[in-house]
Amino acid sequence: QGDVLHDLLDVVAKAEQIVGTNIDITIGSTRSIPIFVLGDVKKPGAYTIGAMATVTDALIMARGPSAIGSMRRVEVRRKNKVITYFDLYDLFLKGDKSRDVTLQAGDVVFVPITGPQAGIAGNVKRPAIYELKDKFDLNHLIELAGGIIPSAYTQQMQVERIIKNEKQIVIDINDKT
Repeated sequence: QGDVLHDLLDVVAKAEQIVGTNIDITIGSTRSIPIFVLGDVKKPGAYTIGAMATVTDALIMARGPSAIGSMRRVEVRRKNKVITYFDLYDLFLKGDKSRDVTLQAGDVVFVPITGPQAGIAGNVKRPAIYELKDKFDLNHLIELAGGIIPSAYTQQMQVERIIKNEKQIVIDINDKT
C-alpha cells in the first residue's frame, strides 16, 4: 500500500510540471469480506474484515488463541480444504510473515487445541512454556527460549519429566558430557 501511494505522489509531482494540468485523486475504501475464526480462540465467530486482511489480522480480531489453543498449527480452510498452516512462532520469534496469507470471502481460520508442550526456566533468554511441533529435544527447546545466557552454569542442568500424569523423573545433565 505504501508503494502505491509513493507511485501516485510521483505521478502528481510529474504532472504538476506540465503547465495547465490539475490532478484530483480519490481513494475509496476497500471492500469487506466475511470470514470465520473458529476453534480455540478467545472470541470465536463470524467477522467482516477488509479484503486485504491476513490470518494475523483475523486472529487479532478474535483476540488470539485461547490458553489451550495452538500457536503452531493455525489452519486456513477454503472450500472445506486446508490450504495452509500458519505458525505464529515464525512471526513472533523470527519476524517471518511469509505464510500469513491474504484471506478470501468465506475462509475459515481454525485454531486447534495445543500440541505437546515443554517449559523451560532458569538462565535462558526467554523462559516460558513452549508448544513443540517437529523437534522434541532439549537443544530445540533451548533454541526456542533464545539460548542460554552467557553467565549460566551449564554443568548442572535438570530435566523433569512427568510420565502418564503421575511418575516424575529428574535427569541431571552436564553439558561437558
